[in-house]
Amino acid sequence: MGGNCSYNEGWGGVPEANRTHTDSEYRIDKHKVVFLTKNAAQKKNILNSNSPGVTYLIASKDKEGNIKVHSVNIYDGHHLKCEINLEFDSKGNVISYNKSAKGSHSHYWAKDPKDGLLKRKKHDKSNIFAIDSKYNSLIKKIEKFNKENHK
Repeated sequence: MGGNCSYNEGWGGVPEANRTHTDSEYRIDKHKVVFLTKNAAQKKNILNSNSPGVTYLIASKDKEGNIKVHSVNIYDGHHLKCEINLEFDSKGNVISYNKSAKGSHSHYWAKDPKDGLLKRKKHDKSNIFAIDSKYNSLIKKIEKFNKENHK
């Protein structure tokens, strides 16, 4: 999987040593379900993908070792463009976007013109959006996947 700030045009990819995520071997709607290599229980985005224009489903492992998808990373070329954060209720159902309350939402990433690094401000209320409806089918499939026990 990609690595954070490690895509190298000259090499045509992310060097193996800089890859931050591991493929779980699961696919949802043909998208790879991945988790952080060094700490599978930690949630972290992939800022640069090895393949251009892909969508990765970011997961973590719960206390029982089950893989649960919590984020969708969407890329423009090799760089993260949109991050969808999924929130779930106690029954594992996706909580819909609600501007004034907790719920699933999206954020957009951009290169900082000062240093050229891909960034987004944490807790920036102007960068919290409803999820584009074109992802509804994928989100339903993620919800179903999370309710099943995958190790």
